[in-house]
Amino acid sequence: MQKPVVLLSVVISLVLVAWSSVSVQADQPDQSAAPAISSGPQPKLNSERIREKYGNYGIEVLDADEQVRVSNLYSVSNGQKITRTLAIVLFPESIPRAILGEHEMIVAGGSIGEVFKSQGWQVDKENLYLGEIAASADFEGVYNMMGGVKPTDLAVHAYELSVHRKLEQENYALIIEVHHPDYLDLLALEEIYSDEPADMNPGESSSLPGLEIVRETLSSY
Repeated sequence: MQKPVVLLSVVISLVLVAWSSVSVQADQPDQSAAPAISSGPQPKLNSERIREKYGNYGIEVLDADEQVRVSNLYSVSNGQKITRTLAIVLFPESIPRAILGEHEMIVAGGSIGEVFKSQGWQVDKENLYLGEIAASADFEGVYNMMGGVKPTDLAVHAYELSVHRKLEQENYALIIEVHHPDYLDLLALEEIYSDEPADMNPGESSSLPGLEIVRETLSSY
């Protein structure tokens, strides 16, 4: 059913490109960190949004290595796990010391946003891409994980995740999420992030290198 070796080898070849801008920024002093920290309302975590809409939430790690994790964020209906989000997480080569403990919890299977929130961090997202990936017969396994939905375009959201706590701020991961059409479609994503810029072009010319990761991932289940 799964082809993790193929999947992760493809992902690793693209991670260095997709993550390069983030890792360079992380190595440099962040002159704008203080203004970016806000105590105002924070956007809902994906886990919170799933739990609110479907009454429950769970996470299952499907594939993982030191730099990549693919997770199934699901709800349970009539005893069946239904994928609400397939999340591809690209970790940097070096994890900031301040969040090493949280990273270990996440690697052990924890839900990223919930782990950080439980440790007093607030989660920030810098949007990179909002778009769709066209329906394909190659994604049959994922459609089945989503409860047997008919082949359909799926909304894709990519963002850089960072966390802050008091005067601390750390970059953590590049995350690419593919959503169940009943959970979040492109219109819903645009409404949620209407005040934040992102690349809105879902085609091959998109500035997001990770789109190929999405195709390879969806074809692997």
